[in-house]
Amino acid sequence: MKVRFNDPDLKIRSLTIKFLRDGKIIAKCGDDNFHYTLHPGHNSGIVDLHRTDERFPMSDPRRYETLGAVTKNEIEAELAAIGPNLIVELMNLWRPLRLGWMIRRGLGIGARLPTDLELNGVNAITVERGPSDCGEPLAGWIKPPEFYEDVLERANAAYLLFDCKRPSPSAYGAMVTYRGHGGLVQMRWVKIRALQRWATKWEPVFLAAYRRLHEQSLGSEWRFGGPLNFEDQHER
Repeated sequence: MKVRFNDPDLKIRSLTIKFLRDGKIIAKCGDDNFHYTLHPGHNSGIVDLHRTDERFPMSDPRRYETLGAVTKNEIEAELAAIGPNLIVELMNLWRPLRLGWMIRRGLGIGARLPTDLELNGVNAITVERGPSDCGEPLAGWIKPPEFYEDVLERANAAYLLFDCKRPSPSAYGAMVTYRGHGGLVQMRWVKIRALQRWATKWEPVFLAAYRRLHEQSLGSEWRFGGPLNFEDQHER
């Protein structure tokens, strides 16, 4: 499946991402001779990111280069140190939502986000530079509902919300549906601005945890990437 974006911030010509059934994620830029693999470590207990140089045969040790590795126990220890407040604050951002209030408020239902099951049925997603385009089956997934009531027929779905009183290309909020008591589909929503404030608050905590994992891995059998610099990554 190919998706096109006419976005000046998209520095690469194309990017292909594959989601494998065993949990691995493979990414490849254009026609490069190498690709990146994120391994969840179901059996080994070690999450690792490695680069594969396709110019070398599979038996050649130069074919694989480990870019970062960390044990799941170390990740769990860092999450335990952060504590539950991160999740509690995130969950508290989501408010109950009713169709009547949403209509009176002037919120329009936009694209539906693809589910894990839908993504698992796709061999690969390729993002390319060029005129905006939306190919199947993505076009069917993100198509907004024809009527507001249609969202109550699908549980475990997520949609973008737009402020129709103040038209903007950016989403105003996000909405999820779930099956509540009695089997009825209910809704909750959150403002995108609130999510951004939450992310801004907790980003330094995650960066500090990342740096600790990196420092702990120095000199050990497993190494955990290099220092993160979001500005440098954005420029690339």
